[in-house]
Amino acid sequence: MRARNRRLTSLFAVASAVALLPVAATAASSLGELPKTGDAAMAYFEANPDTWLDGPVDYIILDDERKVFKSLSTTLGRADFIAEFWDLRDENPKIAGNQFKRLFYERVAMANDRYHDFPRGWKSDRGFIHIVLGRPDYIRPIFGYSDAAVWTYFTTGKEGSKRPFSGVAGQVAIAFVRNPARSSYRIYGGFGGPGFVPFYIRDALHYAKEAAVVRSD
Repeated sequence: MRARNRRLTSLFAVASAVALLPVAATAASSLGELPKTGDAAMAYFEANPDTWLDGPVDYIILDDERKVFKSLSTTLGRADFIAEFWDLRDENPKIAGNQFKRLFYERVAMANDRYHDFPRGWKSDRGFIHIVLGRPDYIRPIFGYSDAAVWTYFTTGKEGSKRPFSGVAGQVAIAFVRNPARSSYRIYGGFGGPGFVPFYIRDALHYAKEAAVVRSD
């Protein structure tokens, strides 16, 4: 962790010759639309280093990384940070294409295609959970509620990971309840009400974010 922090801190003085990402992504969706494929989502949200953190990557960035990124003052420095960010999550850099990055943007695209809440797609509560934790292992309705469901995860972290997570009763159950007035599904946190994220869900999300980092150099 210290080595990674030192590497991130050094980005303040980075002046590398990394080519900037395109200012406008040709595959980006038009105004009012959301990208519905992984390639389109990657092109759209990776197009501008200066606004990168305004996109869904905000869900998976670690706190120390966020601080460093917000402290960077140049587009080139941000572009270099972004390249390093994805490299640290690339489980096998010898294989062409970053599989974690590809999977991440496929989840973003799937959220955009499936969840038509307000806010839509990746900005919705269901989109948020889907992007960070992946598809649930089990979905069931809540008895007595026609507009509610519980997503259950038996493992969290990288997709396919078998590392256990010690959640409630050995699993993570996330309830969503629909607000008819706004046509939106919100995380339901029991006594905390809609929009409240219980501690065990916050722990699962944090675990998943940390599990994504596979390199510390």
